[in-house]
Amino acid sequence: MAAGMTLPIENISVLHEALNEAAKAIQETTDFFEEIEIEEECAIADISLEAIKEIDSLKPFGTENPRPAFLFSNVHPVESRAIGVDHAHLKLKVSQEDSFLDIIAFNYGGKAEALKSDSSVSVVGTLEIN
Repeated sequence: MAAGMTLPIENISVLHEALNEAAKAIQETTDFFEEIEIEEECAIADISLEAIKEIDSLKPFGTENPRPAFLFSNVHPVESRAIGVDHAHLKLKVSQEDSFLDIIAFNYGGKAEALKSDSSVSVVGTLEIN
């Protein structure tokens, strides 16, 4: 979100100092955790191209209409690797029973080595057709 304001140039340093003090006070008293609203827990077998197209019919997504996020519990990594020019992103393929799901996790490339096929993980994300 954005905001705009107008003030005399001589007040910029005063505003800068006040904003820094306010941010410091908030940072000292607040634990910052990303909160994700989950629409529903699903099995990988429940996901189809038709279901994703139906979700897409809810567009446009934005602040007042976020793209729904889904939880997939107890899935098993099949393939895991860092991708991108700087290996910053994670490409993951997970399985659940006889179903598979391809995942791209931006800025999670550092987790690729930790995700072994003998592990069980839960993932949350949005569904899109690539």
